[in-house]
Amino acid sequence: MKKELFEFQHVFKFIGGHKALRNLSLRLYQNELTFLVERSGSGRSVLTRVMMGELTPDSGTMKLLEEPYQPLSPEQAHERGIFCVTQDTTLIQNLSISENIYISKPLSPVWLRGQSKAFVQMICRECGIQMDLLQRTTQVPLIDTLLVYCLRALLTRARLLILDNLLYLLSEEDIGLLFQKLRLLKKRGVGILIIEAGARYALRYGDRTLFFSRGRISADFMRGECSAEQANLLLNREQPVPADGFREGSEPVLTRDFFYPARSGIGRLSLAPGEVVCASCRSSKQYQWYLDFFFRTEQLLSMNRQRGQSRVTVLTFKKLQSAYFLDLSFAENVVLPAYARISSKGRLTPNLAKKFLKSELSDVISIPSDQWGRRLSRFSDTEREQAVLYRMLMEDVDILVFAGIMDQPNLSFMGDIWKVISRASELGKIVLMFHRNYGWPLQRRDRLLFLDDLEEPCV
Repeated sequence: MKKELFEFQHVFKFIGGHKALRNLSLRLYQNELTFLVERSGSGRSVLTRVMMGELTPDSGTMKLLEEPYQPLSPEQAHERGIFCVTQDTTLIQNLSISENIYISKPLSPVWLRGQSKAFVQMICRECGIQMDLLQRTTQVPLIDTLLVYCLRALLTRARLLILDNLLYLLSEEDIGLLFQKLRLLKKRGVGILIIEAGARYALRYGDRTLFFSRGRISADFMRGECSAEQANLLLNREQPVPADGFREGSEPVLTRDFFYPARSGIGRLSLAPGEVVCASCRSSKQYQWYLDFFFRTEQLLSMNRQRGQSRVTVLTFKKLQSAYFLDLSFAENVVLPAYARISSKGRLTPNLAKKFLKSELSDVISIPSDQWGRRLSRFSDTEREQAVLYRMLMEDVDILVFAGIMDQPNLSFMGDIWKVISRASELGKIVLMFHRNYGWPLQRRDRLLFLDDLEEPCV
């Protein structure tokens, strides 16, 4: 079983009002060589700077070996065993290669420094690295600089080594040599993260490949699960991509399953991230059964939760008209599901809620921002319902279900509903609309299906 090394949990980082990291969650493991493949401008530099303590996340947490990790500088990151090599990284030129290798060790008595030199020589022999350790580093080629950092990682018992956008500067021969040495680091328990703009070397050398787009992980592959053509598709497409990726020689895998009661016991719908699906029943009796005894009970949530496939949230008329808190502000009502992500100190102030809401949904919410801080008790019933509706976008779930909401449509409320559905789709969430009036609006959904055509439910 792989041992977790480093973890991002729901990390947000804003740079000049731009969301450089958007609810980023990822895990890195010991003894694993991971590639992070990204297009230019997708947030790579912000990611590495956050990991190295040059930037502090606006919300979310980081863990190193399951313990909190909050470095305030690269020096503190080094102390915890995380090193990053970039194009600007250079060796200290007035020192020898040997001194550059063990300089990151804590200062030790003179008699121990001799042991450090001997240890460097031993490591070089074990790794098959042939360098003049006494050479001054005035004009050392890049491959030697990278090898020095590999040796330094071994000497200092580094936990994670990051190589940021460097491979294109090396020859094919040097790249082969580098990965030989990185495999030795893996065997010694070091995690390796290589960040590149293309997937060429990831497919050849990586144990795992993550595709990074718009500040978050968009796809995750293990070795052999992705071809060059599929990687190129992922790097060039603009829409959210399936989290579980592709299998060689096949169409994209639909990665989310929605379970529901059926004649055989359990029915299943395969849904793609970002898809908007309209579901209904031809039989009025079966439609009413789903609405009354499935979508309005815990049965739906438990059925999907037990199978570990999808996280689901449901919005019904009853929830829309009652699931708000009159003593809280409009902003606090909306951002409640994101409480843990944005309130690192354990409390959610009205100002913090308004700030977060403005950064996330200012272009969606129809209520003026100067009213977000007012208590919900001062709003009309329709505006209270809007707070519950917008809250759907804050839910950390895969599938949003609108059950019966459109059967008695309030036309003035329809604009807000479609804004929420459109934004959810843009975020890669699946929207399942269950209502009787399935004939409208035809242009705003990807699929129409009837549950009683698939399998008869168990009434």
